Amino acid sequence: MAKTTSRSTPKKKQDSPLEALSDAVQSEASELKREYKHFARFRDENSLLFGVFVFGVAAIVIINTLFWVHYTRNKTTEELKASTSVVSLQASTSLQTANNFAVLAKISNVGTSKIEDPAFPLGSGKVLLTLDINLTNRTDKTQHLIPISHFYVRSPDGDNITLQPSSYLTKPLETQDLSPNQTVSGQLSFAIPEKQVKPLLYIDTMWNDATPLVVDVLH
Repeated sequence: MAKTTSRSTPKKKQDSPLEALSDAVQSEASELKREYKHFARFRDENSLLFGVFVFGVAAIVIINTLFWVHYTRNKTTEELKASTSVVSLQASTSLQTANNFAVLAKISNVGTSKIEDPAFPLGSGKVLLTLDINLTNRTDKTQHLIPISHFYVRSPDGDNITLQPSSYLTKPLETQDLSPNQTVSGQLSFAIPEKQVKPLLYIDTMWNDATPLVVDVLH
């Protein structure tokens, strides 16, 4: 009778505490990597959404700013047009010529207005006298034109009323040099007493010692 021998199955080696700790650490590290990937994907998605939100807000602010700039510019333009219309309605169509050996002056579109000018207030009891003027140098040499010194209106009390700046003038007469026979054009404005019915414009260039020209602009 043959003798049978039994082979015993070897027992599984148990992990040492250090190996078990290493396995646990590796498992936790893998879990942390997975969580970090989720977090990174969530961060990227939300960063895109946040960028879209910021872009949308910036676009709204820019559009709103452009709208108000356009609205304000149009409103200012309409107010200036309306103001200019008021001045034009009160203007006469006078055309007057005055001259001496030194100066030839042609005056037109004379008128008065009570319109308020926030930049250059008229003052109580005053109106704005405006006119267009063409001025020619009739001398044989270049002359200096200085509007603030060469033009004034004589008041009823004998005072000289100098130029009054106005926001409603589209082409104020400028300081400049005039060659012989050169003609320049522009606008003048004066703040005169409201009750002054006969404003006299003095054109006193003193070119070649010429005497002033006097024009009854509201004749």
